[in-house]
Amino acid sequence: MRQKYHNPHIKTCFPIEEHVASVLTPYAFKLLQHEIELSTKYAATEIDNGSYIMQHHTKVGGGHQVSWIVEKESIHCSYKEFEFSGILCRHAIRVLMVKNYFSLPSKYLPFSMETRKFIDP
Repeated sequence: MRQKYHNPHIKTCFPIEEHVASVLTPYAFKLLQHEIELSTKYAATEIDNGSYIMQHHTKVGGGHQVSWIVEKESIHCSYKEFEFSGILCRHAIRVLMVKNYFSLPSKYLPFSMETRKFIDP
Protein backbone atom coordinates (compact mmCIF):
# COMPACT_ATOMS: atom_id res chain seq x y z
CA MET A 1 0.00 0.00 0.00
CA ARG A 2 2.79 2.41 0.92
CA GLN A 3 4.59 1.77 -2.37
CA LYS A 4 1.44 2.72 -4.29
CA TYR A 5 1.43 6.15 -2.63
CA HIS A 6 5.16 6.80 -2.73
CA ASN A 7 5.99 5.36 -6.16
CA PRO A 8 3.23 6.30 -8.61
CA HIS A 9 3.44 4.68 -12.03
CA ILE A 10 4.84 7.14 -14.60
CA LYS A 11 3.34 6.53 -18.07
CA THR A 12 5.02 9.21 -20.19
CA CYS A 13 8.52 10.63 -20.43
CA PHE A 14 7.37 14.19 -19.71
CA PRO A 15 9.00 16.05 -16.82
CA ILE A 16 5.61 17.58 -15.95
CA GLU A 17 4.27 14.11 -15.11
CA GLU A 18 7.26 13.38 -12.88
CA HIS A 19 6.78 16.71 -11.13
CA VAL A 20 3.08 16.21 -10.38
CA ALA A 21 3.74 12.64 -9.24
CA SER A 22 5.98 14.02 -6.53
CA VAL A 23 3.60 16.69 -5.22
CA LEU A 24 0.00 15.59 -5.80
CA THR A 25 -2.17 13.22 -3.84
CA PRO A 26 -2.58 9.85 -5.60
CA TYR A 27 -6.15 10.66 -6.67
CA ALA A 28 -5.27 14.08 -8.12
CA PHE A 29 -2.18 12.60 -9.78
CA LYS A 30 -4.27 9.98 -11.62
CA LEU A 31 -6.66 12.66 -12.90
CA LEU A 32 -3.85 14.93 -14.09
CA GLN A 33 -1.88 12.00 -15.52
CA HIS A 34 -4.87 11.16 -17.73
CA GLU A 35 -4.91 14.75 -19.05
CA ILE A 36 -1.14 14.62 -19.69
CA GLU A 37 -1.58 11.45 -21.74
CA LEU A 38 -4.42 12.99 -23.76
CA SER A 39 -2.44 16.19 -24.37
CA THR A 40 -0.14 14.31 -26.73
CA LYS A 41 -3.00 14.02 -29.23
CA TYR A 42 -3.22 17.79 -29.74
CA ALA A 43 -1.32 20.23 -31.90
CA ALA A 44 -0.77 23.74 -30.56
CA THR A 45 -0.79 26.41 -33.25
CA GLU A 46 0.17 29.90 -32.09
CA ILE A 47 -2.29 32.43 -33.51
CA ASP A 48 -1.08 35.45 -31.59
CA ASN A 49 1.58 36.20 -29.00
CA GLY A 50 0.57 33.83 -26.19
CA SER A 51 -2.65 32.57 -27.79
CA TYR A 52 -2.98 29.11 -29.27
CA ILE A 53 -5.59 27.05 -31.07
CA MET A 54 -5.57 23.44 -29.97
CA GLN A 55 -6.53 20.86 -32.57
CA HIS A 56 -7.08 17.17 -31.97
CA HIS A 57 -5.12 15.02 -34.41
CA THR A 58 -8.29 13.50 -35.89
CA LYS A 59 -10.25 16.75 -36.30
CA VAL A 60 -9.95 19.36 -39.02
CA GLY A 61 -10.63 22.98 -38.07
CA GLY A 62 -11.95 24.43 -34.85
CA GLY A 63 -10.47 23.56 -31.50
CA HIS A 64 -10.12 25.21 -28.13
CA GLN A 65 -8.30 28.47 -27.57
CA VAL A 66 -5.63 28.70 -24.89
CA SER A 67 -4.08 31.97 -23.70
CA TRP A 68 -0.77 32.03 -21.86
CA ILE A 69 0.38 35.13 -19.93
CA VAL A 70 4.08 34.68 -19.19
CA GLU A 71 4.43 37.48 -16.62
CA LYS A 72 1.68 36.06 -14.41
CA GLU A 73 2.33 32.39 -15.23
CA SER A 74 -1.37 32.28 -16.00
CA ILE A 75 -3.09 30.02 -18.50
CA HIS A 76 -6.72 30.08 -19.62
CA CYS A 77 -8.48 27.59 -21.87
CA SER A 78 -11.90 27.93 -23.49
CA TYR A 79 -12.57 24.34 -22.35
CA LYS A 80 -12.67 25.64 -18.71
CA GLU A 81 -11.79 22.30 -17.09
CA PHE A 82 -9.63 23.93 -14.42
CA GLU A 83 -12.42 26.30 -13.41
CA PHE A 84 -14.87 23.39 -13.23
CA SER A 85 -12.84 20.59 -11.62
CA GLY A 86 -9.57 22.10 -10.36
CA ILE A 87 -7.54 19.92 -12.74
CA LEU A 88 -5.67 21.56 -15.61
CA CYS A 89 -6.98 20.37 -18.99
CA ARG A 90 -5.07 18.61 -21.76
CA HIS A 91 -5.10 21.76 -23.91
CA ALA A 92 -3.43 23.93 -21.28
CA ILE A 93 -0.94 21.17 -20.44
CA ARG A 94 -0.01 20.89 -24.12
CA VAL A 95 0.74 24.62 -24.30
CA LEU A 96 2.94 24.35 -21.21
CA MET A 97 4.84 21.51 -22.87
CA VAL A 98 5.26 23.55 -26.05
CA LYS A 99 6.63 26.37 -23.88
CA ASN A 100 9.13 23.87 -22.39
CA TYR A 101 7.80 23.85 -18.85
CA PHE A 102 9.16 20.99 -16.74
CA SER A 103 6.73 21.55 -13.87
CA LEU A 104 3.30 23.03 -13.40
CA PRO A 105 3.04 26.47 -11.81
CA SER A 106 2.04 26.01 -8.16
CA LYS A 107 -1.32 27.76 -8.54
CA TYR A 108 -2.41 24.86 -10.77
CA LEU A 109 -1.68 22.27 -8.08
CA PRO A 110 -4.66 22.69 -5.73
CA PHE A 111 -4.60 19.09 -4.47
CA SER A 112 -0.94 18.86 -3.59
CA MET A 113 0.34 16.98 -0.56
CA GLU A 114 1.37 20.35 0.96
CA THR A 115 -2.21 21.64 0.62
CA ARG A 116 -3.59 18.42 2.03
CA LYS A 117 -1.55 18.88 5.22
CA PHE A 118 -3.60 21.98 5.96
CA ILE A 119 -6.91 20.26 5.20
CA ASP A 120 -6.39 16.93 6.96
CA PRO A 121 -5.56 17.16 10.68
